[in-house]
Amino acid sequence: MFLKRIIYLLMVSVGIGIALWFGILPSDTIDHVVGNLDYSEEALMRLVRDELAVSDMQERFRYLSSMPHLAGTSGDLSLAKFVQDEFHSFGYYPIELNERKVYLTFPGYNGDIELKVNDGDKSYSANFHEQNVPSSGQSSQEQALPVHGLSWPGEAEGHGIYVNYGTKQDFKKLIDAGVQIEGSIMFMKYGKLQPGLKITLAEQHGAKGVVLFSDSSNDKSWPEGPDYAKDAVQRAHVGITALSPGDLLTPGWPTSPNTQRARIDDVHTIAHIPSIPISWKEVKPFLESIKGYGLRVDNEGWSSIEPKMDEWWSGSHDTNKKIKLRNNPVVESEHPIWNILTKIDGSDQEEKAIIIGAPRDAWCFGAVDSASGTGVLLELARIISKLGKVHGWTPRRSIYFASWDGSKQNLIGSTEWVEYHIQELRKSGAAYINLADAVSGTDLRMDGHPILSRVLANALESVRDPVTNDTLATKWGDRRIGQLNLDGDHLLFMSSGGIPSLDIGFKGEFAVPRDSCYDSNQWNEIFGDPGLQYQSTLVELVASIIIQLSDHHVVPFDTDAYANYIGDHINDLKAYAKAQPDWKEDLLEFSSLDNSANILRESSQVFKLWYDEWAALTSNGISESPILSIRRWSWNSRLINLDKHLLHEKGAPGREWLKHVIYGPQLWYPTEGDFQWMTFPGVRDYIEAGNWELAQRQIDLTSQVMHASFDKFI
Repeated sequence: MFLKRIIYLLMVSVGIGIALWFGILPSDTIDHVVGNLDYSEEALMRLVRDELAVSDMQERFRYLSSMPHLAGTSGDLSLAKFVQDEFHSFGYYPIELNERKVYLTFPGYNGDIELKVNDGDKSYSANFHEQNVPSSGQSSQEQALPVHGLSWPGEAEGHGIYVNYGTKQDFKKLIDAGVQIEGSIMFMKYGKLQPGLKITLAEQHGAKGVVLFSDSSNDKSWPEGPDYAKDAVQRAHVGITALSPGDLLTPGWPTSPNTQRARIDDVHTIAHIPSIPISWKEVKPFLESIKGYGLRVDNEGWSSIEPKMDEWWSGSHDTNKKIKLRNNPVVESEHPIWNILTKIDGSDQEEKAIIIGAPRDAWCFGAVDSASGTGVLLELARIISKLGKVHGWTPRRSIYFASWDGSKQNLIGSTEWVEYHIQELRKSGAAYINLADAVSGTDLRMDGHPILSRVLANALESVRDPVTNDTLATKWGDRRIGQLNLDGDHLLFMSSGGIPSLDIGFKGEFAVPRDSCYDSNQWNEIFGDPGLQYQSTLVELVASIIIQLSDHHVVPFDTDAYANYIGDHINDLKAYAKAQPDWKEDLLEFSSLDNSANILRESSQVFKLWYDEWAALTSNGISESPILSIRRWSWNSRLINLDKHLLHEKGAPGREWLKHVIYGPQLWYPTEGDFQWMTFPGVRDYIEAGNWELAQRQIDLTSQVMHASFDKFI
């Protein structure tokens, strides 16, 4: 294998030498593209800083967070048209308003959501209104009742059971203690596991309904502190994203006027029991009603800062206190949502595309999540357009800007768009950058594909912290790229399209009251990003990433870092297998994975040797001959196709949409330990299920796909 690579490199070197010796049809200098003024990366970043308009960003942010804009509502459409108008004012054409009709649920009216406990002659009914939400500046925008998106409608009555976070381990603790779950209304905290999985577990154990409340991380609630107000209600969707992202009725294919749709009764990617969200203040009487019944769990790590309780109990069926739950959302099987997209065409290999996207919809005002990401997206689009129209710069590769709808409802908008354009994306998508809840503090978060390591390192060197004036690399240069989360619009791009993806932003030291109406402009001014200093910094940082990815002659992917990270992923997979209770030595053989990773290391060295020769031949403005240009284009294509060759046609077992054999979510991901569960999803699924034979088959299949992909690289 290594000899093959050396022979290949010698042939390339001889070919290049002959071309240069004979001066075969030399092109213009490498830094010149007809109709495009060339700028160094440093010069472009100076222009970015000069063009940055913070006052415009502040005005946009106030408007974007001024009204509730749940996907598919009038507020959502108003912001979609605002984004469209902003793109138009920046000089973009055409602008795509991509409407799709999908399954959605909306908050009902008073009485359509109810939670009540009956204790003989006494009863208590929950209040779902958030009483002390700051004014949005849009008095006509009435606050909607909280809801679980995509939740099952219905009424249920039963005894109350508290099950901590609702993980498999939590359920096991109750079952081992003899607590009867069947027939219950279950109370759970958000966190550790996606809501849809928690509710599915409850249904599997015979529960009749589920109530979810926020997990407190701070003892200071709004307005004294940043955490959820006592009456804040955290919303969520209940789709199982890892199982089937996107529209519930068209799993795996895009919607269209004549598309085939499933019946909701036949859909098994959501639980078929009702669920509702509730605040700390309003859940307390229900938790107090089960005090003294079942298992006391104060000392089991099941207590929480809020609500403040003297004692925490699991509850039991052995009580005459019954809890009634009603969830009656407005259900629409074919309701419109709106993605907004535009682009700048590249000048060299323009079919290769960099895509920057941000979610637009929110459960209420959505200041941090989603106005901060949308605001950064719009300012980036404005600056990049001005670089071309005023300063004459054109990127070598095309740049797309996308405002996604339905992100809060199981990633519907981005999933629909990827499903519709999947063949084009698998051919030409170079990288995807996601701007979800982009700024809520000063702590830089970089999650994504390790092949983008060098790009990120360079960007951190080129941008300064707005407070210390040090480069971001001074503080964050040693930070490794983290694993992507499950519930982000990057999911389909990377796991189905094979497009290296990045989610980037600045986070706070404390929780944001996300997905409640307290995520507001006022919260941001006090606790988040006053003056939008870090939104402005993020614009600079992402601009540097865009410029590198779209304008470097050779796509700046770091294949060495990729190979090293894959080695780490494999070691983590081994550790995860050994952490299983039924693990025995030699149950699994991982050497084929190790061997495949070594192939990428070898191929990466060949690429580096070619790149060094190419850089030497084109230094100091020396002309790039056509034959050298062709070789460069070829390498660019191979770099961009590296992950696309890691897509397996059949997908992960039981999840056909998940094609990437390395990057994608484990379905029942671990809730304890720090495992890299967004890697090797098919293998991890079988390990979690204790099916070692199928886990080994999946290892062998994954190794074969990796071997073929990395061998194709040269």
